[in-house]
Parts: sequence; structure tokens; C-alpha cells
Amino acid sequence: MKVLIVLCALACTAFGAIKKCGDEEFDNTDLMCCNGNITPRPDPNCVARVNNKCCATVGFDNSEYMCCDGVINARPDGYRANNKCCGQKAFDNLGNMCCRGVINARPGGDPALHQCCGKVAFSQADCRCRSEVLTCDAVVGGESASSATDEM
Repeated sequence: MKVLIVLCALACTAFGAIKKCGDEEFDNTDLMCCNGNITPRPDPNCVARVNNKCCATVGFDNSEYMCCDGVINARPDGYRANNKCCGQKAFDNLGNMCCRGVINARPGGDPALHQCCGKVAFSQADCRCRSEVLTCDAVVGGESASSATDEM
């Protein structure tokens, strides 16, 4: 346990050093460099620094937030690996999917069959997309009928 404390103390002292950001020097104890801009650390605590990340020119806490095309978003609920970006918006990829910048609820069925047709999510088990025109088979009165949607 003492070895771990000493190693952590050594790692923290490396953070409290004078660093360069472009041509400007700064003390990285409470500050960090994000794309040439000196910005306050979201959490200067030594242990939490692993979560200090940059979003464009601003620092943020990557454990609670995520950066999507230069915009800081609260992380969606759910398993972190499912947190994805759709343009500048964050979403949970388990129940949703991104189609050309639009967040859609995932269709039912096997996720391996989930696709986008323009800005609309669909399942290849039920529909086909050709030139961004979605055609789906619907069951009407026990018989299969084909229906086409407008161009997406």
C-alpha cells in the first residue's frame, strides 16, 4: 500500500510542472492546454486528472461529459461504451442509432440488421432501402403487402 501511495505522489508531482502551450508557459497543476489555449482543469485533483480532456479549446471531465464535434454534452445513461456522438449530440447507442445527424430509436429485432435509409432507421428484416427510398413489407389481414415511403 505504501508503494502505491509513493507512486501516486510521484505521478502527481509530475503534473505540477511548468509546461508550454504554444509559446506560453503555464503551471499544469490547475491549468491545462487545449489546442493552444490555456484553460482551467475541470478537476485538479491528482487522481481525477485522468478524466481531464479537451473539447476544442476547453477542458472537461470525461467521466461525466463527452465532446461531440466541439460541444460538451452530459454522458447518456447506460454503459459508457454505448455513449456515441451524432453530430454535436450525445446518445446511447444501445437503444438508439444515428442516421445522417438524426438520432432514431432502434427498430426491433436483430441489431445486426439495423441500417439507415437517409435520416431514418430501419430493420433489413422488414424493409429495403434503394436510393434513399424505404420500402417495407407490411402484413395486412394475414397477407403480405408492400408499402413504400417517400424519399428520405
